[in-house]
Amino acid sequence: MTFTSAGIGALTGAAASDGSMLVGIERGVDLSRHRARLFEPSLVDNHTIVLALSQSHVDAITSIVPNARVYLLSNYATRGALNESVRDPFGGELDEYRKTADSLETLLAGMLDRIATEQSSTRS
Repeated sequence: MTFTSAGIGALTGAAASDGSMLVGIERGVDLSRHRARLFEPSLVDNHTIVLALSQSHVDAITSIVPNARVYLLSNYATRGALNESVRDPFGGELDEYRKTADSLETLLAGMLDRIATEQSSTRS
């Protein structure tokens, strides 16, 4: 299983924001080598699941790759219980970055659980 990240409006090559770097350090995650890249169709094949942080991202990705399996992260991770965007803390206070990191940690745990469950059921 491989995971990658790309943005709809990303400035290719840009480093993580200062707030992201600081919250990463607090949580033991080194983002110093992270560089942004723009989403492009070549990142998607018929086995790819694309998880977006907001509905506008879902819409943009679907317009770029109409047949992509694109889901709102909150909806996918909670199996439909939530349908909310993850707030982008860019430019905000450090507490906003922490709240976003908390949300992402919870949603990513749910996503990993769902993927593991679905993979084990297809192997059976």
